[in-house]
Amino acid sequence: MSDQHVIGATPQAPAGDRLAELAAAVQWEGAGTPSPAAPPGEEPAGLLGPVRVVPAAPAQVQLWLAHTLAPSGLLNDRIILRIEGELRTDALRSAAAGVVAAHSALRTVFRFEDDQVRQHVYAGVEDPLVVRDLPAELGGPVDEDTALRVAQEEGSGEFALEHRPPVRMTLVRVREGLQLLVVALHHISSDQDSPRLLLTELSARYRAETGGTAYALPPALGYDALADRLLAELGEAGTDALARHWSGRLQGVGRARPLPLGTATAADSRGGGGSVETAADPAFGEALRRTAAGLRVSVFAFTLAALRVALWQLTGERDLLVASPFGQRHGADADREIGPLISTLALRNPVDPEASFARLVQAERGEVLTAMAYSRLPHGTLAERAALLGLPALPALPDLLFSYEESEPGPVEFAGLPCEALPIGPIGTAFALSVKAVTGADGAPAIRWIHGAYGREPVRALAEGYLELLRRLVDDPGRPVGSLDSPFDAASFPLPAEVPGRGPAREGARPPHSPTEHAVAAVWAELLGIAAVTDAGQNLFELGAHSLSVARAAARLTDEFGVEVLTTDLFVRGTVAEQAELLDELQLSGFDAADEEELAAALDLMERGGASAEGGSR
Repeated sequence: MSDQHVIGATPQAPAGDRLAELAAAVQWEGAGTPSPAAPPGEEPAGLLGPVRVVPAAPAQVQLWLAHTLAPSGLLNDRIILRIEGELRTDALRSAAAGVVAAHSALRTVFRFEDDQVRQHVYAGVEDPLVVRDLPAELGGPVDEDTALRVAQEEGSGEFALEHRPPVRMTLVRVREGLQLLVVALHHISSDQDSPRLLLTELSARYRAETGGTAYALPPALGYDALADRLLAELGEAGTDALARHWSGRLQGVGRARPLPLGTATAADSRGGGGSVETAADPAFGEALRRTAAGLRVSVFAFTLAALRVALWQLTGERDLLVASPFGQRHGADADREIGPLISTLALRNPVDPEASFARLVQAERGEVLTAMAYSRLPHGTLAERAALLGLPALPALPDLLFSYEESEPGPVEFAGLPCEALPIGPIGTAFALSVKAVTGADGAPAIRWIHGAYGREPVRALAEGYLELLRRLVDDPGRPVGSLDSPFDAASFPLPAEVPGRGPAREGARPPHSPTEHAVAAVWAELLGIAAVTDAGQNLFELGAHSLSVARAAARLTDEFGVEVLTTDLFVRGTVAEQAELLDELQLSGFDAADEEELAAALDLMERGGASAEGGSR
């Protein structure tokens, strides 16, 4: 595998100050023995028993946390195909059922139980295909633009992961001989390759159904079984080795601060989505590839190193981490499986202003290749393992994600019928900013900047400045980085609004003092495995907290205080003092109208009783 093969998976949904931490947090309790039955309660809609209950795989946990904090259908992996010719609904429905039955990730729901994210793997799905006959629904002919809007809405609908399977297939009938096929996968059951695998298998099964032949593709192992096997192959020693590597590699990184890109408004980012795209012509794409090849680096390493230079020029910070997703499709079983076979890791390559860009990009190549060799587990799992081993804590995954891919031509036929891929609509990100570089089929590079927390216009200015800087670096990669003129005008880059829990470090420590602060500190000391939290104002993420420990703290505090504490509440309140203040507010607001009336009556009675007592004493 070359260092270009880095999956640019659709990232996860944003919210508050822990945008990237969400995408990193992972816990693996070991596959163990499956629970004998699902917990009591109604069966999830559309799913058929029996059910196996097993711990979620590391990648699933990080994606579940992203969904829990800020669910958004804009994060779904989607494909919309315009298909000409008649599709047999019965055959397509049977083919869809076969695909779901073959892949455990498509018939699984997720629940947080006993401090653990668990997957409930069902035996099947009642009917995985929805058919929408638009002329019948709307009472007349339908134009293709209207049909596409309907298809995009179907693809971007949110999934209720506790009750519904993470896949939705919809056939939108436009008119006789024309339909749109929509496939939407929640990112907890998908990666960049999964939609293509699903379509390939769906087409093959449809051919078998309509041709009266047997389906010939080899069976899939099942995502849960594959993830279990991969983890078993790694073993305890391998897990420890990965944690030691990353703990050492990321030591000394300062606390990340938000980029000077303003703050997203409702118009900038809907449901975690909002993007700016810049593109160049094929001639520049060829020059970029030729320059990278001359330096013996990939286009991925070249464009990532250029991003580091841009960020250094923008912020003055030389040692900024950048997150990047790495595919884990190794071997025939993985190549056939639908599911999130991916690890997101933090890459480090400090900028030296005195050195040439060529030297920086060659160091980037080494960083990427090393990361690939140590990419079997996501950042959050590594952070938790390092803490268990007593190693120096890993920093939080950065709020910036970078990925690169070489796009492939879209499908031109589905089961022998002519088809073409249509635009899927807006996409979202779980990161403050996600940068995705793509080389098109014609060789032209395009870069999409998906802003989950930042303002659209500052991101646009960054995107345009980056492309200009990239052109300069392609023309002369031998120049010292510090000699490059900056294309960025400081006036275009306002600082973002302060986010709760992410402000500068406080002056002086203050121990917990109220009963609520002491209780919150005790919960966190236990979860973090430390003797005590001695500073009520210290950010808990600096002490080793991560997304899964936040979910656990929310459950613990809910039980102890008798009020509902949401994971999102704790993500945006990063200190003991802030969380204690929240709990006090929740307890005070816990009275409903009847409670308030009873309280008022009791106070009135006390006052009257007190007056009588005073009168009697006189």
